[in-house]
Order: sequence, then C-alpha cells, then structure tokens
Amino acid sequence: MKDRVFIEGASIAGLTAAARLAKYKYQVTISGDTYKNTHIDGYTFDSGPIFSLPAVYRDFFQKTGKHLGQVLKLQPMNPAFVFDFGDLQINFANLSRSARLMEIEAKLGKAAASEWDVLLKQGEMMWDRMRENYVEWEFSFSRFNPDTFMRLRTPFISNPYLNKILSHYATHFGYPAGIYKWSHIVAFIEESFGIWQVEGGLEALTGAIKQRTIDCGATFGTQADFDFFIDATQTHTTPNQRLLGLANYPYELPIRTVILHEDGLTTDIYSTKFDNEKYSLVLTGKLDFDKFQEYVVVDHLRAGIDGNSDNQVITKIRTANKRRFKVRHVDSLAHAGISGELLANAVRGIKNRPSHEH
Repeated sequence: MKDRVFIEGASIAGLTAAARLAKYKYQVTISGDTYKNTHIDGYTFDSGPIFSLPAVYRDFFQKTGKHLGQVLKLQPMNPAFVFDFGDLQINFANLSRSARLMEIEAKLGKAAASEWDVLLKQGEMMWDRMRENYVEWEFSFSRFNPDTFMRLRTPFISNPYLNKILSHYATHFGYPAGIYKWSHIVAFIEESFGIWQVEGGLEALTGAIKQRTIDCGATFGTQADFDFFIDATQTHTTPNQRLLGLANYPYELPIRTVILHEDGLTTDIYSTKFDNEKYSLVLTGKLDFDKFQEYVVVDHLRAGIDGNSDNQVITKIRTANKRRFKVRHVDSLAHAGISGELLANAVRGIKNRPSHEH
C-alpha cells in the first residue's frame, strides 16, 4: 500500500499535488478551504481571472485523467493589455510581438519599437537561462546560487512611455511600481505564452482542480497519522485591492487596463462584464482615483495579506524521518501549478523538472 500523505492548505499548489499523488494511489488527505469569489450587492469580484503559461494546467488535467477543454473554457485575451496614459493609449496584442512592435512604432516611433524589441530579446535569453534553476526544479541549496541572480543588470529603456509600461509589471506581484531585474523576463513570458482567461475566473479553475482531486481519490479532512506532511498554506504577501461595481456604464471596457498616472504610480484594472452595462472591477496599485465615480454603486476595499518577504513562496515537505524538501516559486497561477507538480514529484522521489513544455 502506498504512503499516507497529509496536505495542509487547499491552495492550487496543494490541490494539484494532491490530485497527482492520489492518481498514483497514495492515500491523500487535504485540509483547508478553496478560493471563492467575493460577492457584494449582486456583484461578483474575482481576484485572479487571467494567467500565462496555460501548458501548466493542460498538463495537470491530462495527467489526472481529463482534457482541460472538457472541464474549463480557456480563451486568449485580445488585447492582452491596454495601457492608458491619459494623453495616449497603447494596446498590446496577445501572442504577437510583431503586432506589439507595430503598435509601438505607430504610437511612439521606430526607435521606441526597436528598443522594446531588444529588451524582449534580452528577457527571452534570461528566461532560457534561469527557468530551470529558479522556476521548474525542486529547490535545493546545492543548485541555488544567489549571486547568479544578483549579477543580473536591471533592464534600461529610455522611452518614457515604455519605461512606465515596463515598471507596471511589478504592481501585478504586489511590488511598488518600478523596474526590477526580472521585469523584462515577465514581459517576455506574457508576450510569448499569452494572457489567458478562464470562463468563470479563479473560482471556476480552483473548483475544477478540486473536483479532479476528489475524482482521483483524495479526501478532505484532517489526518494525524501520516508518512508525508505537505505545508501548502502559501502565506504570501498580497496587495490591497479596491472592488468597484459599475452600473449603466456606457463604454466597453477591456478585460485588463493599466492606467499609468503622472505621479509614476500605476493602477491595474481587471474588469468583468455581466448583464447590460454592468461591470465588476478589481483594482490593484494606486487605488485613490475617480475615473469611474459617477457610475459606481459598489466601492469596497479588500485588504491584502502581509505574508512572507519578497513575495516568494517556500512550500515545505516534512517526512517521518525529518528529511525536508523545498519548492520555491513566484506567486502566480502558473507557478502555483508548477509547484504542485514539484511537490508531488518530491514525495515520489523524482528530482527532475516538470514534464510539460512551455
């Protein structure tokens, strides 16, 4: 009979690990509540409706007995971003560098387009060099060399509009707006692998993963006697969010808009349209502005979580003989799914990276 595994925390990493292990006939028990949308006065607010690297979840569902298309409707967003500068709007197409470069050239000139192209090529090179050690492998101090990351140069771009676009990537992960050593890597990932939306949002994605976990044989509850204990609580830092419900809004809103303010701050807006002229907006970053004020019928502050430092998640596995495994990943939907596979592989004694291709 296979080992008994107890997983504390029904996060996406915990759920995907549970399903994969249960599929291999481990006796898996998982505790904790799964993600639910916020409902206020007839409006529904989703905290994570979009993500990149869809291959992570295609692989998960296939390996646990379903095709993603059988349980969820996944569609690419287009445009992927709308950057609103007040005096200028730049639309980034999804999954097309050429279309983005054409848009930049049309709005900012040929030199700006060339500068962005060079920046993304640098981001691609760094992604190829770093993804195995920092994203896809079981974390171990024998492989981890912090000097490798520290030697990276912060990317530079001279065009003031593109500079602000690059700085906005930080706010999505809860950092202050600014350009970091990884900013151009994130820009490359989102451009190359696309921005995708799940119909029904994060609650639908989590619910489908939970159902696969149950179908594969895992149970929900507590377990005092186990061979493996997985801590998948993921107490990471999340920013404050402002939730706005709009009524009778006469304009069409893209799913994701980034407002770049004159003071250098940014506001990320995720919008969901339902019924006629009704929108639910989730705002991250700079929250105190009045762009939609005359249409607002719901205005609620959702407090963030002050978790571990640097917004990195360390997920630990403890075994009966005190051996410890760690998986390190940036907090995003894609990396949570990768972490779940790494957790399952560590229990099974598999040290190699996940099998899916990005």
